[in-house]
Amino acid sequence: MAMKSQYVIRQSDIAGYSPANHTGTFNQRLIGKETVGARKMEVLIGTITKTHGALAHAHPSLDQAGYILEGEGLVESDQGHRVLRTGDWALFPLGMPHRFTVLSDVLRTVVVYAPPYQENADASIPCDGAVTESKFNRLPPVVPAEQTIEPHGYLLTALRPVISPARGGTRYLEAFEVAMRAGGGKEDGDASDTEQVLHLLHGEVRGSINREAFSAGSGDWIFIPAAARWTIYADSDVAALLLRAADFTTPAADALDSVPV
Repeated sequence: MAMKSQYVIRQSDIAGYSPANHTGTFNQRLIGKETVGARKMEVLIGTITKTHGALAHAHPSLDQAGYILEGEGLVESDQGHRVLRTGDWALFPLGMPHRFTVLSDVLRTVVVYAPPYQENADASIPCDGAVTESKFNRLPPVVPAEQTIEPHGYLLTALRPVISPARGGTRYLEAFEVAMRAGGGKEDGDASDTEQVLHLLHGEVRGSINREAFSAGSGDWIFIPAAARWTIYADSDVAALLLRAADFTTPAADALDSVPV
């Protein structure tokens, strides 16, 4: 049984809400100020029914990314359009107009905002014209890098960069696909000025964050605050998503996609 911890969040424990500028959408804010005290990012699960989704809008001060957990949907932006399916990523850097419509009966998606959105009306601008007037050329996919990295301190762990300042032009957000072999992990990690979230798609881990022990399993979310001391060990083979948020233009932020391995 997973050990209770303030740093481990489970979707079943989080109430939902209907977000602005969306139809047929039920969101659960897993990582935020009210759940774990996050200051640099917000992570939620959206459950959306067929023909519904996000109306055309842009976030002028936020990087936004999505990862499809289940289902199929059409994403449109001023750079084109693309059908997304289970396991696909979407990226909307600062100010990119976009719209999303579900094609399957139900779609479940991870949505990440950096900095946090928190349903702030000033952080979302309706922009239907900017999207509908685009040429709708095929939107290039957000594809994980072919090469994996294992930064200093990680053991038996391969990080595959997906989103970063170098891959997509973000300022505040990085995302990686993680494969951690049983017995692998990270010892005495220092997140510097970077907040991190590890979402376990499959597998079990244990460790400590700021000397508080935790364990987590498939479906759980682990929040690592900025400047936290932390360790993590894999009790089985693990597949996960790693999300990292900071202002990566500042020296205090350590962009993993540019750290020597």
